[in-house]
Amino acid sequence: MLNVANAKKSLACLLQWIKQIFSSRQTESVHDTMGVPLPVHPQSGLCPTPGGSGAIQDQAACPFRAYVRYRLQARALLEPHAGLDALERGTLVHAVLAYFWRHVRTSAALHQLSDEQRQARLQEAATQALQRIVTQRPWALPENFAAIEHARLVRLANQWIQEVELSRSPFEVTDTEATRTVQCGPLQLEVRLDRVDQTAQGSRVVIDYKTGNPERSAWFGARPKEPQLPLYLLTTE
Repeated sequence: MLNVANAKKSLACLLQWIKQIFSSRQTESVHDTMGVPLPVHPQSGLCPTPGGSGAIQDQAACPFRAYVRYRLQARALLEPHAGLDALERGTLVHAVLAYFWRHVRTSAALHQLSDEQRQARLQEAATQALQRIVTQRPWALPENFAAIEHARLVRLANQWIQEVELSRSPFEVTDTEATRTVQCGPLQLEVRLDRVDQTAQGSRVVIDYKTGNPERSAWFGARPKEPQLPLYLLTTE
């Protein structure tokens, strides 16, 4: 009982001390209307901005978030997760298609492949795409899970080719995973194009792979939710 009484007395003294400090506080207010500016390149006068199209996307969704990320360089802590997250799985699909088209190149070559040959090419592409993760983080993809992910990648890529690519007019793939610099107002952005095709008529087609259900309305308006494709088109002008 004595120890409990002493503990209560010590706690009361501590609380009283905290109240005295708080009551004697001195506060200072600063009226700051100027945020941290983006760095300006001395020669071009442009602002090289990291994040690519994500900088425009964040600015449209929440200016404060864009300010924190691209001016203050603040980043959320990575959260541990088992296996692959959605971003990694989407990146793998991109990698499979990029590997496939770097070797096939044209719609004519695609049509020359039998179903078995196309399947074999996609199997190889999926193996190459998964190899980096298996090498760097083998615990993220145990053998059984790697086999399941491998089958998913082949299935999705083959479905895309069958439903879209085989029915298109003749084309040639000129770029895959290509980095381009684009100017948007005073911003200088680096963007990565998933793929650029050239048609038989000489037109260029910019392709941005999405594994979700994108809405075309998100490309338009004063504050587009998905500005990737509009920005990518600037690189082809």
